[in-house]
Amino acid sequence: MKELLQLFGVVSPDNWGTCYEQKQVAFRRTRKEQSNVGAISAWLRLGEIEAEKADVPKYNKAKFEKAVQEIRKLTVLSQVEFMPPMQRLCNEVGVILAIVPAIPCAYTSGVARWLNPHRALIQLSLYGKQNDRFWFTFFHEAAHILLHDKKDIFLDDSGHGDRLESEQEDEANAWAREFLIPSEYDAELSKLRSLLMESVF
Repeated sequence: MKELLQLFGVVSPDNWGTCYEQKQVAFRRTRKEQSNVGAISAWLRLGEIEAEKADVPKYNKAKFEKAVQEIRKLTVLSQVEFMPPMQRLCNEVGVILAIVPAIPCAYTSGVARWLNPHRALIQLSLYGKQNDRFWFTFFHEAAHILLHDKKDIFLDDSGHGDRLESEQEDEANAWAREFLIPSEYDAELSKLRSLLMESVF
C-alpha cells in the first residue's frame, strides 16, 4: 500500500480517491473495456513521472503543426532512427512524448492530455508493436492536442473492439487518416490493395 501511495504521490487511499477517481470524469474512452480506473490511473501516472523529467517550453500550436509535418517524414525510418528526433521535435514545442509500455486492464494504446494549460502530453503504449498502428495512434493523439478541449483526457485504442462513438474520436481519426494518406490517393491505394489480394490468392 505504501509503495502504491508513493507511486501516485498521495498520502492515503482517500486522497487517491479524491485525486484519481474524480479524474475519470475527464476520460474520453474509445472502448467500453476502458473502465478499470485503477489500471488506467497507474498507466497515466507512469506517463506523468516520465513527463516530470522533461524540460519543455510552453506549448506553441503553430510550431507543433510544423513539427507534426516534420514527424510525418520520419515514418519511413526504423524506430531506432525516428524516435530521438520525434521526441525532440515534440519537446521543442511544448508537447512531451512519452513511451510507457501497456499494463493489464488499461486497454489503451495512447492518450492525449494536458498536464497544465501550457504543457501537453502524448503517451503511447506500443500496444500491438506494429508500425502502422504506432503512427496512426501518434497522429490521432496529435489531432486531439490540436483540435480538442484541454480539460479532457483522450484514451484511445486503435485496435479492434467494441468501440464507443464520439464526435471527437471521429474528428481525430479523420485528421490522422488524411494526414498520413491524403484522400487524393484513395484510387491508387484501392488499385494496390486489389493487386495485393490477387497476388495472395
